[in-house]
Amino acid sequence: MRPPFLALHLTTTLLLLAAITLTAHLLSRTTGYLRGSVRLIAPFGAVAAVVVVMIVGVTGSLAALGDTLFPASSLSRALAQDFSAGSAWLVRWRWTHPTVAVLASIFLVWILLRARRSHANGDNRKLTTLVLVLLGVVCALGALDVGLLAPVWVQIVHLLAADTLWVSLVVLTARLTMQPRSLTSNP
Repeated sequence: MRPPFLALHLTTTLLLLAAITLTAHLLSRTTGYLRGSVRLIAPFGAVAAVVVVMIVGVTGSLAALGDTLFPASSLSRALAQDFSAGSAWLVRWRWTHPTVAVLASIFLVWILLRARRSHANGDNRKLTTLVLVLLGVVCALGALDVGLLAPVWVQIVHLLAADTLWVSLVVLTARLTMQPRSLTSNP
């Protein structure tokens, strides 16, 4: 039961971190939003981006558990284990995290570049650039993690970078999707 509980734990941790991040972000704004005074712009893209990153995180937690419980002695041995029918399912699952991460990164870059072009706000453009840079850092650390056969210190740095990416993405999606209603518009 450890893998499903680990996935559930990571999901709830990400949601809690998102709630704390949103609370801090909204409280730090110079103008607040009251219930009914906010309109959502393109919520599908924002929700999709957040869900995709959560899926990457869950597959990562399971890959890290597989690396911890069944360490490999070399990269070629690790790859052989990933596709061996005799390996534990957690080991055979390891390849899904890098695959999902690459596909999710392509999707996020596409969404972020569209957001960057459509929102002229300088602060949002800077935050979008930060999220793109953090995405690159997380991917590089993931490649380093695979190349070095998942030492704990790289896993921790990779997780810290991924959490920083998560927090930045949550703030960016809040800024891009939550807009104040015009005072002249009808509710």
